[in-house]
Amino acid sequence: MRQPLATAWFNEQLRPRDRATMLSFRSTVGTAGAAIGLLAGGFVADRRGIPVHWGLAGAAALLAVPCYLAMSRRAADPAPATTA
Repeated sequence: MRQPLATAWFNEQLRPRDRATMLSFRSTVGTAGAAIGLLAGGFVADRRGIPVHWGLAGAAALLAVPCYLAMSRRAADPAPATTA
């Protein structure tokens, strides 16, 4: 459910000429982050156990909350008038 909503929001924020580049960059960063997260998670689970890993993963997920709150405030603000 999250992926279609995130993609739709992301597409709304981009100009058409920048969309393909930014979607590609987003995919690359997401894949790299997942790879690093999986390696780090496996290391922590091996050393400290799975419950510790789940706790750290939950804490990392909570770090995203301020970002989503900031984006929702930005989306609620009216766009400034531009002169061209």
